Amino acid sequence: MQLSRVNIFLRPFIYLILLVSSFPIYAQKYSNHQMDIFNELTQDVKSLGEENWRFTAIAASKPDIVPLFWGNHKAYTGDTKWPQNSYPPVAIASEYQKGRFVALGHDGLLIDPSANNEFTVNILNWLGNNFKHKKVIIYTHITNWFSKNNLTLKAKDFFAARNIEIGELGSVVSEDVLKDCDIFIIVRPTRIIEPNEIQSIVSYVEHGGSLLMTGMGYFWEEGNNLYDIKAFPLNKLGEHLGFEYSKTSIDKTPLNNQDSPHRYSIIDFQPLSARMPIEVIKFCIVEHDNDSIMNSISLNKDMYHYVVEGEHVIISMPYRFFIKCNKPVDFIKQLDAVYERYANLTDGIKPFDGDKIVILNIDNMSYHMSSGNPILSRDDRIEYIIGELEKSNYKNPSWGLMHELGHGFIIGMKHYFVFGDGDNESWAEFFAFYACQELELQGKEPVWKENAKSYHESGERDFERIKNEKWLMIGFLNHVVDEYGWDTYKKMFAKYAERIRTNDCPEFHETRKKANLFVEELSLAAGANFYPYFARWGFPVNRPTYEKLKHLPRAKLFYPKSSPE
Repeated sequence: MQLSRVNIFLRPFIYLILLVSSFPIYAQKYSNHQMDIFNELTQDVKSLGEENWRFTAIAASKPDIVPLFWGNHKAYTGDTKWPQNSYPPVAIASEYQKGRFVALGHDGLLIDPSANNEFTVNILNWLGNNFKHKKVIIYTHITNWFSKNNLTLKAKDFFAARNIEIGELGSVVSEDVLKDCDIFIIVRPTRIIEPNEIQSIVSYVEHGGSLLMTGMGYFWEEGNNLYDIKAFPLNKLGEHLGFEYSKTSIDKTPLNNQDSPHRYSIIDFQPLSARMPIEVIKFCIVEHDNDSIMNSISLNKDMYHYVVEGEHVIISMPYRFFIKCNKPVDFIKQLDAVYERYANLTDGIKPFDGDKIVILNIDNMSYHMSSGNPILSRDDRIEYIIGELEKSNYKNPSWGLMHELGHGFIIGMKHYFVFGDGDNESWAEFFAFYACQELELQGKEPVWKENAKSYHESGERDFERIKNEKWLMIGFLNHVVDEYGWDTYKKMFAKYAERIRTNDCPEFHETRKKANLFVEELSLAAGANFYPYFARWGFPVNRPTYEKLKHLPRAKLFYPKSSPE
């Protein structure tokens, strides 16, 4: 039976505030009036977006706000607020005192030719509220690229048919400027918003004005290195109006374990009664110990999704994980310890601008785990992680997670010593090997060194194989550790860190330049000339590198059975 959009789930307005680790979460039903707003704004709209759109989730912090469109149960973001089954909204609406506002998680909903025309008309009709002043204003002062010319044809036709003036405001907004404005429009802000601007805009809404906002949090993060998502102008307004834009886009998992997660590009209409999101309870190990966390989880069971936050790493897991993980604080502390060892190895260069790394459980994907922020861990890996923890009395957070954290630090080091997919995996494995040695954990069997030794003794010269075979490069790296110690790599990474901080490094695809730089810096760090070895193995090292290193004594690997020719 198909659900109707009208008069669904009309129950008294109720909301529940759960306060854990200092932030509220709202589990709510909706009033008849909120349902009327939802029905009016979603009338005849079947879907939003096109393939490859990157939607931003918008979290409501007040119960008055109505979600209009959202991702389904397989959608998630890198934020701890939006695990799977949380149904992250991409469009919200609300009345605020005497005024109204709509916030959209993608600019294309207002400017892209493929934008849904019905949704555009619904938004403008609702916000216009009969268009008493026959005027809308686009705030061009706060963006460096948007103007009225970028509006969709449908929006332009809508205003033209009603004789509504479209104005642009290229100077700082004031209450006086807005007094005769029906809709004030802000699209993809790129500049910091000042307190006086916020006050004028919020006051405008409070006194009956309508505000339309569109933006993508990830675009702000990418273009404003000096400011985090809290400084995003729409979030500064949201502090008053009751919402917050995410800094990451919405992704979704495949239906099975054959494919990788990808962007949640098309948002289909769902009735408001169908949105029953799992709520999130968040714990911080500074404020909670194992007992307090486990007592809360034992009480609430699978009613919630649980987040435990450490100093550097956050785990976001379902109840099923915590049934078996009895010491979540110990688990997080070990992950933090791994993170700190990696940061020590890389001379303080941290991935993702130092943001905490989220480890997020998801249902399906082709890999067991996937690096990035968040690190994705497939649901069937829960037993593996728990097994590693239990075998080591919660000392070993699992090789897999250490490997994926290693990938993060390789990203932080800009891949400047990585030449292909295979040696990229070797480097992540190498970081995990380092963590195991530092934390006195059991590592993997040293088959890598045997593989490298066999390659060396065969006389093979195949750089493509080294680039693309997963566990060959790590053997060479391990032999260097055996002969010259970890300090060699620390010194080498310190030189890379200097280059990163001064933006003096090869481009990602400059493989030959990267290979020569690697051999040079490794040799100088060790005080030994590795050029003969890497030349013998097929690395594209050149004469200038040879000249730079010829004053050093020859390195000795695989000694005494063989030596470089």
